[in-house]
Amino acid sequence: MNYFHGGDIYRNDVKYDFSVNTNPLGMPEEGAEAAHRAIELSSCYPDPFCDALRSAIAENDGVKKESITAGNGTAQLIHLICLCLGVKKALAPAPCFCEYERAVNTAGGKMHYHILSEEDGFKPDEAFTDCIDRKTDIVFICSPNNPTGRLYERAYIEGLAKKCLENNAYLCIDECFLPFCEAEDRLSFKRDIYYYPNIIVLRAFTKIYSMAGLRLGYMLSNDDALTNKIREMMPLWSVSLPAQLAGTEVLKDKRYMSETLKLIRDERKYLSNELKGLAKKVYESSANFILFRADEGLYDYMIKNGILIRSCADFTGLGRGFFRIAVKKHYENEIFIESFRNYKEV
Repeated sequence: MNYFHGGDIYRNDVKYDFSVNTNPLGMPEEGAEAAHRAIELSSCYPDPFCDALRSAIAENDGVKKESITAGNGTAQLIHLICLCLGVKKALAPAPCFCEYERAVNTAGGKMHYHILSEEDGFKPDEAFTDCIDRKTDIVFICSPNNPTGRLYERAYIEGLAKKCLENNAYLCIDECFLPFCEAEDRLSFKRDIYYYPNIIVLRAFTKIYSMAGLRLGYMLSNDDALTNKIREMMPLWSVSLPAQLAGTEVLKDKRYMSETLKLIRDERKYLSNELKGLAKKVYESSANFILFRADEGLYDYMIKNGILIRSCADFTGLGRGFFRIAVKKHYENEIFIESFRNYKEV
C-alpha cells in the first residue's frame, strides 16, 4: 500500500510537521479531558448512533439531527458515498484531494478531472461546470480547495448544484477547511441541503480541532435513502468513544475558534510574505495552508533538518517542485522560513 498524504512521522525523523493542516493550537483542553475520561470507560462499546455527538453538531450547525451521519473521519464517508451510489463516473477539478479518486476507484468507477489553470491561480471556472453531463454520478469539490487554498464563492457552487440537479448527479461539497475562514457562515452549504436534495456536505473535527488521531468527521444530507444506505453499510461502532466524547465537548469552546481565526489570519500573512522572497511562486490561499513552487531539492533538505513538508508531485494538475505547508505557530513558522533561507544559501 502506498501512502499519498502528509503526516508520515512514523518513517521520518520529524521535529516540525508542516505536511498536515491541523489547527496549530492543538485540541481544545475540554476535548482532551473528555478523551481521557473515555479511556476509563473503554470497557463499554461506543454509542453506534452517536446520539449525543449528533445532537451537539445539530445545535452548533443549525441543522436537523437526522441529517447528520458521523464517521471515522471524512475519508471513510467519502468511500461509503461512492460505494452506496455505485459511482461509475465522477468529476472533480484538479488539483484536489486525492482520496476522492481512491474512493471512486474502490467503487469500480472512474474519476474525470478538469485541470484548472495555474496562471489563473487555480481559480474555478465555468468550463468545469460545463463538464457535468447525464453520465456524471457525482461531482466533488473542496472549499477551500486542498492543496491550493482557493475558496469557492457561493454563487459558483450554487451553479454547480443546479447543473448537477439538471443532470441527476450529486454534488459533494468538502468543507473540512472552511471553519478556518472568517466568512464560514456565509459560504457554508450546511443548511442548503434542505433546498438542494442532491447536495452532500462533508465536515471534519480532524483539521479545525486538531483531532486527526481520533478520526472524526460527519456528513450532512437530506437524502434519506442515501443516508440510510450509508448507515447500513457502515461498520457498527465506527466512531470511538474518545472521539464521540471529545467531539461533543470541543463544540462548546467558542473562544478557541476566535483565537484560531486570528492566528491563521496573522500567520498566513507572515508566511506568504516571507515565502514571496524565497519561493519561485506563492499561490493565494484562504485556508490554513499555502501552496508554492520551489526547487525540487527543498523537500530532502527540509527532511534532513527535521522539517516535514508536503510534496505535491502526486497531485493531478501539479507536479515536481510544488509544495504545501501548514500555517503553524509563529515560532515554528520562523524556524521553517530560516531553514528555507539556509537552503537558498547552499
